[in-house]
Amino acid sequence: MPQIIAHRGASFDAPENTIAAITLAWQQRADAVEIDIRLTKDLQIVAIHDADTARTCDRQMVIAESTYAELRQADAGRWKGSEYQGERVPRFADILATLPAQGRLFVEVKCGDEIIKPLSDQLAGNVKLQSQLVLIGFNAPLIENIKRKLNAMTALLCVSANDVDTVAWDEASVERLIDEVKQRKLDGVDLDAKGSIEREAVERFHHADLSCCFWTVDDPADARQLAQCGVDGLTTNRPEWLRERFASE
Repeated sequence: MPQIIAHRGASFDAPENTIAAITLAWQQRADAVEIDIRLTKDLQIVAIHDADTARTCDRQMVIAESTYAELRQADAGRWKGSEYQGERVPRFADILATLPAQGRLFVEVKCGDEIIKPLSDQLAGNVKLQSQLVLIGFNAPLIENIKRKLNAMTALLCVSANDVDTVAWDEASVERLIDEVKQRKLDGVDLDAKGSIEREAVERFHHADLSCCFWTVDDPADARQLAQCGVDGLTTNRPEWLRERFASE
């Protein structure tokens, strides 16, 4: 069975990228949790997907133009339900403090090169913590640069099906990805589940000693098909629900 990775925490049930969603994901027996990180004006690393707070908070602020103290004034939970009122945009450090001893955290970098130094400063020297983190992102040069500085981290290149103009991860696109990931000394790929894949393609990644994960998978039929192909991880908004569907087979 692939690893079950909670997308922005248990985000079907709780407000994404909050401590509440992350804590719930661990309670729902997720193997790993995925978060998005950005950098504030005062160089604090925070967990939020969008460049501003409009979609997930009760006021609009641009992350890169706001201090962390200003961001703390926004309610990041009320939109999901009154029981989550008062949730805040968390700092990366606050999330790391909740990481179980054997837990893994997938960290998607949503901003640019400006995050390299703050992230490196925060994690440098802590090999144990780095080994629990999986760096992911669509910006291949950025992921490569961070991996070079924090080489105990696993690093996966995210690829959208739209980026390769395909509805299937075919032999040609897989070989191109393997070449790029190997050249950049990364550890694997995190692929868009909107593109279908065959077992032989997954085996090509594995034969190249690369991991192959997929996002975002909330349909049990899709999850079963990908599991049968031998993928390493499935990112889902519903970790407990998806695990139960596997268990009921």
